[in-house]
Amino acid sequence: MASHELRTPLTPLKGFASLTLQRVEQSEGMPDRAWLLKALRSMGRQTERLARLVDDLLDTARIQSGRFDLLCKPVDLLPVVQEVLERFELRGAEGLRFELEPPEGPLEGSWDAARLDQVITNLLSNAVRYSPQG
Repeated sequence: MASHELRTPLTPLKGFASLTLQRVEQSEGMPDRAWLLKALRSMGRQTERLARLVDDLLDTARIQSGRFDLLCKPVDLLPVVQEVLERFELRGAEGLRFELEPPEGPLEGSWDAARLDQVITNLLSNAVRYSPQG
């Protein structure tokens, strides 16, 4: 029941973000268009992330009952890390700057991308929380 109630506001939010993104992509003369597009894309991803968090509530119940499985498939780690960094950059990240120095080529493995996103987000959240300004 909690999962259903938490998902209810996500559907219109996701739809509105998608429609707004389509309109902005079709118009060329908007000031700050690039930033607005980046923000709207982030809003769409955050909506999806919120949906995953709701799913995490269900996962907790599955773990407690012994029925939890990871959804591993071939994933390139670099886009996952870049997406998490973008979320932190958009919100200002408390005056911190992140630098990513990726190796040549993809960092592929058989992983659960949602869980990787969750772990990287937690690591960066802690870095922001416990790092000095600047």
